[in-house]
Amino acid sequence: MLACHSELSLRFGYFAVVQVPGIGGATLRALLFRTRDDGPFTAEIQRNFKLTLPLIIHIAETEMQTAAESRHMERLEALLDRVSLAIFMLDGQGKPHYCNAAARAMLLDKTMMRLSPEGTVRGATLATTRSLQEAIKAAVASGEDRTEIAVRLEGPDGWLLGFVVTASHSLDGSRSAMLLVNPQRSGDASGAMLEALGLLRSEQRFLTQFLEAKSLSEAAQRSGLSDETAKTYLKRIRAKLGVHRQMELARLIYGLIPPLRADEKIAKSAN
Repeated sequence: MLACHSELSLRFGYFAVVQVPGIGGATLRALLFRTRDDGPFTAEIQRNFKLTLPLIIHIAETEMQTAAESRHMERLEALLDRVSLAIFMLDGQGKPHYCNAAARAMLLDKTMMRLSPEGTVRGATLATTRSLQEAIKAAVASGEDRTEIAVRLEGPDGWLLGFVVTASHSLDGSRSAMLLVNPQRSGDASGAMLEALGLLRSEQRFLTQFLEAKSLSEAAQRSGLSDETAKTYLKRIRAKLGVHRQMELARLIYGLIPPLRADEKIAKSAN
């Protein structure tokens, strides 16, 4: 241990620098200070410090690892918050370990799902809550990581389909369940997705009106088209999407899940 004098000697009579190897080849340096009244670093002080040095290194390395893991978790959570699917990580009782932004929005909306006073996830109806709890318990108890249970989530405005899957590890190391829900309740698929499927802007606008209208004539009127032109649009859209019936077309569009949340896409385009 090398005692050094420097500008710090104006305040401290003595200081020492200890240099030891750290994680991944990094170098850890410890600065030790003593006042003039305390006296220099004696051999006994050096021995005592060497005895405590392993503990000090362990604490320093643990803090660095914790900080790195915290940064990694923050990046992961930021990434999951951009996903459109609602993601719930739940324990065996249905209490959330983690919810992404879409899941938190569903819980705040309280239309389809909500939190009980005990902190467990509930559905909008008693039957939905019971089905959800049974699916979560079955997924947690299952020894298969590929377990997947479909749950129909009923609500006042319709229903959503959720999937409960087994998660190998939760934040506390125990087995948990993951609930995935598409929070969309309409066929308002993103323009980028419809464009990727080959639909022109005019076809996209007509398709939106067609799925909301009660008939082809009503969709034509909403779109400012004649009935014949509307029929041509519909025929062209079906051909591009490879469907033949209106029900197949509705299922296809309703099943489209934008990968990113709408607010993220808006923010990205604004920048």
